[in-house]
Amino acid sequence: MFEKIVDLKVSDFSFSTFPTGKLAGRWKYELLGTNADKMRKLALGSKTSFKVDPLLYVIVEDPNDPVWSTYACLHRIVTEHFPSGYTGHLFCKRAPEKVLRDRRRKGDHTQAYWDPVDDKNAGVKAKGKLGKNMPTEMFRALAKRCGFAQAERFTSRSARRTGISMMAKSGVSQHILNQKARHSDTATNALYFDPHESALADASIALHYAPVGKYFLVRSILDTFAYSLY
Repeated sequence: MFEKIVDLKVSDFSFSTFPTGKLAGRWKYELLGTNADKMRKLALGSKTSFKVDPLLYVIVEDPNDPVWSTYACLHRIVTEHFPSGYTGHLFCKRAPEKVLRDRRRKGDHTQAYWDPVDDKNAGVKAKGKLGKNMPTEMFRALAKRCGFAQAERFTSRSARRTGISMMAKSGVSQHILNQKARHSDTATNALYFDPHESALADASIALHYAPVGKYFLVRSILDTFAYSLY
């Protein structure tokens, strides 16, 4: 997955607000479609019903965290580190100091190395576009700065697993979890997170106990058996 994320472009996203509903008025970045293989399967593949599922690939503004939320970080990259109207590659290195000095003389305070160059494939790319292995290098460097005990194990794959685990523990349905994680079934899902005790307990309660105030007395053997199946 992270091998393809580095190919994302600003033009792969739309930027707008929610017109109605629970999130009305909040800004969002919505992924429209991309060359990333796993994303294409859901966004542009044969499963056409997935195309219109709301919030499937949406990064939503968080008014409680205007600085470090995913939305805030992405918006800062797009609006502060690239020139206005830029549509190229999203993930770039910081430009060299010489380039930054030349930009400042012209009143340009952007920091990303966005300058277009030939990609040797009949197209263009940002000069500082990140390579496919860079996300893992960056994750490991961040883990070392944070003092993780096993920083070398903090790869892009482990970061993905962490994200899937966070979704699983948030209580979202398995259908939504599979879609967000771009998995076709729960067997694939299970490779990325382990069920925890509280989740298993919640599942048992939901299946075998009626909500508060909804209990009823079962007297006959047949009714008792039928209710136990429910």
